[in-house]
Amino acid sequence: MKHNKQIIEATRRQRDFIAITFFIFLVVIIGHWYKEASIVSPCPASGCAVKVVYAVENKSRIQTIIDYIVYKFGPEGDRVVTEALTCFISESHLNPLAYNWNTNNTADVGVAQINDVHGMSVQDRQDYKKNIDKAYELYKASHGFYPWFGKGCN
Repeated sequence: MKHNKQIIEATRRQRDFIAITFFIFLVVIIGHWYKEASIVSPCPASGCAVKVVYAVENKSRIQTIIDYIVYKFGPEGDRVVTEALTCFISESHLNPLAYNWNTNNTADVGVAQINDVHGMSVQDRQDYKKNIDKAYELYKASHGFYPWFGKGCN
């Protein structure tokens, strides 16, 4: 029993390490999309979160989508935000127009690849805010990212 708990704890640490590493990688990549972006350091005494400061007023569409995911999933904590970003990047590359046809004759559409069975029109699923709002509802209802099957989701 003790051995199983150690394995589970080691797996959680590995998953958390990978998620944090991916998040930092994502922040660095996004930072390179902006000529005026810079990573602020050192970490403040209250915590060691990576913070990116943008001197550009016009955000790219991808940054706007990331900001909305952070806003929507933020109340659940940094770990859940990271998991949401990882999941949705693996599902659609954060493309609001992403469309995937499934073998069961249903379609997954939008940033979070919301399926037909959830009763949303294709147009609503291509609206990144409505798509992410529905994704958050599904996350809360399932207590996790279980409705998604992307490589970065579970």
